[in-house]
Amino acid sequence: VSEAFADWREALRGLPAEHFITDAATALAAVILFDQVPRNAHRGSAESFATDHLALAIARAAIAAGLDEGLSPEQRLFLYLPFEH
Repeated sequence: VSEAFADWREALRGLPAEHFITDAATALAAVILFDQVPRNAHRGSAESFATDHLALAIARAAIAAGLDEGLSPEQRLFLYLPFEH
């Protein structure tokens, strides 16, 4: 499964964080894509951290826009994960 998402990650990783701040669901999906997917798809290599900066920028922008307020507590956990890394 992570290999399929890895293709999406590669296709989208060059876009700016602002591209993903259209709504709460898009921001959450992007954070998962750039934070969690690489940790599973590239476990044990430096590539697993290569898009951490993008996930963090998206999380920061989503919170600043108040998008986290529309998420469930479980979804917020994933949105906030980039601050843990």
